[in-house]
Amino acid sequence: MEVIMKKPSITHDELLAIITYDALTGQFNNKKQRSPRALAGESCGWINALGYRAMTINKEYHLAHRLAWFYMTGQWPDVEIDHLNGIRSDNRFGNLRPATREINMQNRRKARSDSASGVIGAH
Repeated sequence: MEVIMKKPSITHDELLAIITYDALTGQFNNKKQRSPRALAGESCGWINALGYRAMTINKEYHLAHRLAWFYMTGQWPDVEIDHLNGIRSDNRFGNLRPATREINMQNRRKARSDSASGVIGAH
């Protein structure tokens, strides 16, 4: 099954104007106050229920690892962005790579919750 990624409406120039990204730490910060809760100079976003850093920009929900890729390359990824070390909130640019769904799923740390055998990859 191929996953089609929707391209967000924010442009690269707009992104660069409102937030900063440190490629060595993976940290995002607001350049200016974007809302009463998104203050200038403060860290952007939150950790969502799946363990990924997420944020809202221009009323659109974004995962930080995809924003990091866009920030650094100027292109929205056409495939998933994989965290090489498996830590979903670690958005250092050196820890990110474009990957197909199949490649990304190879990084599973444990079997699915509905697995009968409890073995990763068994079917």
